[in-house]
Amino acid sequence: MKRLFFSGLIFLSICAGVAPQSVIETDVKLQKLKQALPSGWQMSVAGDTLTIENPEPVWVLESNFINVPQTDLMDDEKSQKRIMQNGKKTTARFIFLLKSLKSISKSERLTANYLSKKYALFELSATGFDTPYRRVYPWNIEGEASRIYNMTLIQNLTVVKGPVFPEVDYSRP
Repeated sequence: MKRLFFSGLIFLSICAGVAPQSVIETDVKLQKLKQALPSGWQMSVAGDTLTIENPEPVWVLESNFINVPQTDLMDDEKSQKRIMQNGKKTTARFIFLLKSLKSISKSERLTANYLSKKYALFELSATGFDTPYRRVYPWNIEGEASRIYNMTLIQNLTVVKGPVFPEVDYSRP
């Protein structure tokens, strides 16, 4: 009975396409990425989704900060209060769809954001860092999230498309 149970688990993990525990352990680039994360950040795989997150809460204020005065962008107590009062409480998190390189075409590889040794990573969402359309508090987690998004991923994985701000329309001049 026990053997049948474990055989069923192995079969289910093969059917899902990605065995969560072994994804990071068997991919050298994903191991390097996990080791490069700042203290307190976690990397996990569930099904075909890779998540990098800091469990500490952050507050995100959505707004257009493109032409605001420099004083509105300062990391000071006034900005902190405004973000906490008007922002949404969430966590800093990056979510990627994982697809095995063996199971995708060359043209599909070109649409990935990053490649590891065995997987293509497609960005699904990214929150917890400042963009032209949002401010994030606390500053230390925002700084770590920005470094992960703009440097750590690039330094540890093969860049195809790289980081993108999903809320920014790049087609406009």
